[in-house]
Amino acid sequence: MVIDDLPMGSGPLERFQWEYLNLSDKLRSTVASRIVQSFGRISRGMSDHGVVLITGQALIGWLHLPANLGLLPGFLQSQIRLGHEVSGNLTSTEEFGDVIDKCLTRDNAWTTAYNDWMQDAAPDSCKEHSQEAVDVALGEARFIEAMWDRDFERAAKSIKRGAKAG
Repeated sequence: MVIDDLPMGSGPLERFQWEYLNLSDKLRSTVASRIVQSFGRISRGMSDHGVVLITGQALIGWLHLPANLGLLPGFLQSQIRLGHEVSGNLTSTEEFGDVIDKCLTRDNAWTTAYNDWMQDAAPDSCKEHSQEAVDVALGEARFIEAMWDRDFERAAKSIKRGAKAG
């Protein structure tokens, strides 16, 4: 599977929050959830295996920030770190293909190295600022209610107030 960039919503409210209100910090848990869901598409259980290629620079940058990585489950954090370590040691496209083949064919050396890495890796932890998440959710709820009532001025004020709350 290839993940080409940071999983952001395409709806008008979320685009407004990202692009105009600059709420990317407050939407970190949303992005983390989408990343977990993306990885879940390739692996539904402990017996599943696959390769995920991360190519988007925004996503790569997002994953390099400890506060962001800490929002992901520890197991996934360890897998991402392993992928970063392995890809950083590759010098050619042939090596890249070989590593993918070893993973997908469950090569014994690869499986042993993977299991060793996963046992030794310690995940980051990050406390999400729950009040910020609550403020954003309440701002969205006020916005949606005002839009439903066709009170566009109140909608604009509520989303602006939600952005300042954190």
